[in-house]
Amino acid sequence: MARIITMRYSEDGRLPDASREELEELQANVVETVEQYDNVTFKGTFANEDGMGICEWEAPDVETVVEIYEESGANDVAPSDEIIEVEQVLPLE
Repeated sequence: MARIITMRYSEDGRLPDASREELEELQANVVETVEQYDNVTFKGTFANEDGMGICEWEAPDVETVVEIYEESGANDVAPSDEIIEVEQVLPLE
């Protein structure tokens, strides 16, 4: 399983100000879409007060996460600036 990070840092990619209700709707759409995929775990979205941040995933590959964003409508809320596969480098094992 790969660790996938979605990065949101440009003005277009930053998370907009959203009400709790809007965030709950987005979350429900993502969760419903993820349920259709085997071996995918959405770890969470992390952002600063300006909406700049990341989403963390465990998935087979980047293409799977791209599909989930498109199918769930998440790209309509805040398009991703980059979606990349990463490997942990620290702490050393």
